[in-house]
Amino acid sequence: MGLLAGAPAPPRGKRVLMGRPLAEMMGAREGDRIALVGQGADGSLANDLYEVAGLVNTSVDLVNRQAVLMHLGEAQTLFAMPDEAHEIVLYGRDPRRADRLAAHVAALPELAGAEVLGWRTLSPEMVSLIGIVDVVWVFVLLLVFLAAAAGVANTMLMATWERTRELGMLLALGAGPGRIVRLVMVESVALGLIGALLGAALGLGLVAVTHRTGVDYAALTGTGPSELSFGGLRWSMRLYPTLAAVDVVRTVAAVVVTSLLASAWPAARAARLQPTQALRE
Repeated sequence: MGLLAGAPAPPRGKRVLMGRPLAEMMGAREGDRIALVGQGADGSLANDLYEVAGLVNTSVDLVNRQAVLMHLGEAQTLFAMPDEAHEIVLYGRDPRRADRLAAHVAALPELAGAEVLGWRTLSPEMVSLIGIVDVVWVFVLLLVFLAAAAGVANTMLMATWERTRELGMLLALGAGPGRIVRLVMVESVALGLIGALLGAALGLGLVAVTHRTGVDYAALTGTGPSELSFGGLRWSMRLYPTLAAVDVVRTVAAVVVTSLLASAWPAARAARLQPTQALRE
């Protein structure tokens, strides 16, 4: 492919779109004429002149930097492939069902003999990246819940320590150790639920504000690129957060379990108090 400054105008209708990064690298602008040279499916030389109808930025970095876009009929004529295509890309809504979709498409009689591959097979580096991100998220969540458990345990331990006399009075009046344990655990769960609900409300508010406008991380840091590319894909540094109801339910449930586990030590300490000794403290 080359940029031709003095070439004659191409026939009417022969127009293509260029990725903006590719056009900037070649010094091409809208309205310029370019020559496309390649090899046809029958071994012939494929070459023709085209007018740059516009510059585009797609979600695929490989297209932006190395490809031109043209009408399917024009491409079939250029590469001597009437009613044929060398590659067909199907987009599904759920990436987790990509293998099932690939198997269903491969079973179609119209594609008999064609090689049908899912995205996991075509892009193993992306699979590895997603796996690394999942591990990192698990590690981050583990740290968050460990910090939450330490905070709840410290709060409940101080609460039971400061109320040693009150707990001793309850034991002296006939309250069993089991009731003391339930008392401490209920207070711990209530503390965790209040924090979880307040955090969920704050998170929902932030998501509601930024869901449509997005959060520009490049602008927040003041440095760094506005886009990232990997494995032929392109990501903008402006992220649009979302929060599903199931995420809130899971978080609240995890906080309840964390609060129960964190209150086990303070509850056991309170249950082992001796009434006479606790009343003297």
